[in-house]
Amino acid sequence: MEGKFLLKSFRIVVLLLSFLVWPLVDADLVMRVFKVGQGNFILLTKDDKALVVDCGNCSGLLSNESYTAEIYSAFSKIKCCKIVVTHDHDDHYNGIDSLIKAIKEINQDIPFNVYQNTTNYLNGACLGWHDKNLIEGYLNNFLDDVTFTVIKPDDFSETWLNPDDPHQNNLVLKVTYKNKSILLPGDAGVFLFAHHCINTPNFLNLFSDVVAFVLPHHGSLKNGEQFWFAQLIRNANCMYPLCIISSDPETSHQLPRKEYIDKILGRFGNFSDAISHDISCFNGKNVKTLKTLENIFITSCANSCCYTVIIKDDGDVELFDGSTLLFKGFPFQFDSDCNTM
Repeated sequence: MEGKFLLKSFRIVVLLLSFLVWPLVDADLVMRVFKVGQGNFILLTKDDKALVVDCGNCSGLLSNESYTAEIYSAFSKIKCCKIVVTHDHDDHYNGIDSLIKAIKEINQDIPFNVYQNTTNYLNGACLGWHDKNLIEGYLNNFLDDVTFTVIKPDDFSETWLNPDDPHQNNLVLKVTYKNKSILLPGDAGVFLFAHHCINTPNFLNLFSDVVAFVLPHHGSLKNGEQFWFAQLIRNANCMYPLCIISSDPETSHQLPRKEYIDKILGRFGNFSDAISHDISCFNGKNVKTLKTLENIFITSCANSCCYTVIIKDDGDVELFDGSTLLFKGFPFQFDSDCNTM
């Protein structure tokens, strides 16, 4: 009995503190990118609804008190939650059961709607399930005034897709609110950013309003997807987007790699109002920490359990590390004019 009382008291204190230090209003679109090592766990909330895009649990986050407090704060007003998985790799879905259990302890009445094929992913099937109209129908009209767009490269090119490759069947999701967008590509493969797509005007137009995105593959050098991705945003957009890498060089895969960080830095240039911050990477022998003024953030360097991007009801964009404000406002302009490759 005493333990239950203490747990309840702890949750009440967390909730009260969140209102004191967390400047959110219901009309804001909030994206939390949780620190889960090499994996993705992204939570979008607006008003009284939540959307989980991937739910990796690589660091056992749900057993950590700070994560539990953050999840409790995020779901304290939530009345409905949907879940989608970008592709069939366990670092993007192996925390779903634990998350549902944790949230049910907060509120038994929260209904969960897991996208119909996610169960098949959890059974290990790679289905190539990305019917654009079906998924957009599932997501749109869920979060008020938020538009979801599924980006499919075969709409713009004759690229052949391998149906057995999870990365080529990867969901690429664009989330738009107040004419500003967040891009969630999962681990989309290099095929998405091929030469014949990257300078195609109709394709580039899809990315012109992106103000924040989560880079694919956690800082791996495989196939150079991240370089294409960064250049795609660079070609399409003169604003300085918030670039987030969900990774940890001290995990078994030792990502992100220093070679990758060296190449990705400079794709955007320094942000004139940036606060110098740490980014960590693996240099082949040990973990190296770098200081940067660029708008690139690695979750392992967050002082809290997540980075939070907020698109405000007035159109401003903010970035928080826990309750600490790192950036505010938009547009973030490049130091020089936009140049294509």
